[in-house]
Amino acid sequence: RAQGTFLALLFRPCPMFRKPPNIKSEQKLSDKDVKKLQVDAAHKLFMSADQAAELLPRKPGLIVRQCGGGMTARIFTSEQRAIAFGTGDGGIVPSLPSVWRLPAGTFATLHVPEPVAGFMLNGSDLMLPGVHGISLPDGADPDECLAPGGIACVAVFGNPCAFAVGKLLVGRSEIEAQISGPGCVKGRCLTTLHVFGDHLWQSSGALLPNAGFVVTEEAKGVHALQSAACTACTAGSAETCSVSGGAGADEPRAGAANASDPGNGGADDGASGGREAQDRLLESCFLQAAHAVSDKALPLPLNTFYANHMRPNRPAGTSLDVKASSHKKLLPFLRSLEARGLCTLSQPGPAAEPLLRSIVRAAPEYLNHEIWSATAAESSDSRAGLPPLTVSLLYRPGEAQRPLFPPDRKALYDEPAALRVLHLHIDVERGIAGRRGDGGGEAERCKGDVSVLIDRRLADALFSGQMGAVPTQLSLGEVRHKWVGLLEPWTRVAGGSLAKPALRPGKAPALVSIHTEQRRGHMVTVIGGVHVLGIDERQLADELQALVGAAAGVEGTPTKEGPPRLDVMVQGLWDRAVAEHLCAVHGVPARVVENRAAGRAGMHQKKDKAATNVRKS
Repeated sequence: RAQGTFLALLFRPCPMFRKPPNIKSEQKLSDKDVKKLQVDAAHKLFMSADQAAELLPRKPGLIVRQCGGGMTARIFTSEQRAIAFGTGDGGIVPSLPSVWRLPAGTFATLHVPEPVAGFMLNGSDLMLPGVHGISLPDGADPDECLAPGGIACVAVFGNPCAFAVGKLLVGRSEIEAQISGPGCVKGRCLTTLHVFGDHLWQSSGALLPNAGFVVTEEAKGVHALQSAACTACTAGSAETCSVSGGAGADEPRAGAANASDPGNGGADDGASGGREAQDRLLESCFLQAAHAVSDKALPLPLNTFYANHMRPNRPAGTSLDVKASSHKKLLPFLRSLEARGLCTLSQPGPAAEPLLRSIVRAAPEYLNHEIWSATAAESSDSRAGLPPLTVSLLYRPGEAQRPLFPPDRKALYDEPAALRVLHLHIDVERGIAGRRGDGGGEAERCKGDVSVLIDRRLADALFSGQMGAVPTQLSLGEVRHKWVGLLEPWTRVAGGSLAKPALRPGKAPALVSIHTEQRRGHMVTVIGGVHVLGIDERQLADELQALVGAAAGVEGTPTKEGPPRLDVMVQGLWDRAVAEHLCAVHGVPARVVENRAAGRAGMHQKKDKAATNVRKS
């Protein structure tokens, strides 16, 4: 089958989460409301009651966020991760991480070639000529699952994990007619609501289900797995398309960790043994943390040991979740390790939190554990499978300089590349261009005090619009300085949670601002501009609240145009702690963080005082 002839038929942009949603309100649902929501989801998504309860859990709590700004949608979150969303017509749509988390075959899935995925990831709807196979849940009625208005997933052939979720526009008969006779049916098949790489995926934790999902600085892609097999439906065959193999079909993980990594928990068992893989990952992280913790730091509360030592020491690019293991809770997991002779626990009192009393460092598992160097704490963005955040200074030539540059007007150059254009012109005018065979120019190797003759084209580029006589020669250092000064500076922000690189005019402006002020007799710290770096304001508020132990929230500031600007507000003076958190956890370069409170007397965070009356032995 030709896989590229129909791609031009995909045309409409994704209407929902192509841009960050404007959240106008949020509310925690009661257990009664969650139960009603589960019943509604089971009815509309053709799920069992247990599957609906797993999709929309009552604990630790479900929060609904109402979107504004013309978007009639509700986002359901649990533990700060989007798990589903509601459309304007009352429908309930699972997020992609929720689809990956539920057992395979829970939802109806349409299978398409890889080229179609590229168009859908850019926001296009799915056309009927792009559908080459279907798979339905076991025991489901095909007419109900493939009815117009129903919810269906879209997956690439050879990859069992869906990369898009949408609403069907046609029924079973049209889809089967397309599969039996490719190209005989035309028109739209599915409206794209949510795709891999959009802002809802980012707010869900930016997980990657298997190695076929790729995140780069420029774009995101979905490819077939070498170990996956997919059999398409053909005319006269069964109504389902069987998909088998592939890592991580049941359990999503952050990033595509190497299966040979001692802490990845067996990535190739993800399709059939997600809980067993998480059990192995928990044990490996315990042993890694045990090597990092000294005996002097013990005893430790179990939750403190898990949050401050096990999770930060997990392998870079993995997701550690005790709830996804067979133990379900932390205490049963550590009890099992105590029974195996790896540690000892203690209970200070009936109502007190259990403590990790000691680690048995003579145990064979402890001695044979291979320590890995790349941990999540050392790679701030690896926990979400994202590329590191980078802020770089680039240039575009001024109008007078364009005749010396290539004709592409949208091209951006760093300073060495822009100077290379100048050096090449100087070499050409001196008649020595191309004499050296090592790839460099003669002018590029010259020192700054070398004299350069100013020809007519170079004079136009350097002195266009200036009054007075034009010099006939200048030192190479002066020419370089003037050349760079006439370029138009641009700041490029890429990586992290940004869907695509962002450009801002100016020479590396301060993107994030931190200032303190007094409100009704209380000091507060205000952080603005984090959205430019793709950081969710509400997530940052929760992180800072847990970090400093003070109330934090998000406030909207009206602007002259567009939606209100969202700032994060923390009670107290925490400017230094916020700046360190942004740099250490989110990978924000320190040069783009402006701490306006640092120089204000009495309005900045005080340094921690060290005791001076302690005698060291």
